[in-house]
Amino acid sequence: MLDPDQLNDADGTILDVLANDSGRLRPTHIAEDASLDRSYVSQRLKRLVEHGHVAKPRSGLYKLADDPREE
Repeated sequence: MLDPDQLNDADGTILDVLANDSGRLRPTHIAEDASLDRSYVSQRLKRLVEHGHVAKPRSGLYKLADDPREE
């Protein structure tokens, strides 16, 4: 698990996009909503999945699992 201070601005934005959507999103949609590069979003999602904050229920789809910014 990551501490909030280990997140960069992009991580926070990605978590915000996922938190504001009740479904599962593709990196392309997250990148558009967050105004970030898709490949960079994919890199950050991989890290967030590795630490258990984002779940990958199906190939190419992501959803918020545990927001490290909440206590």
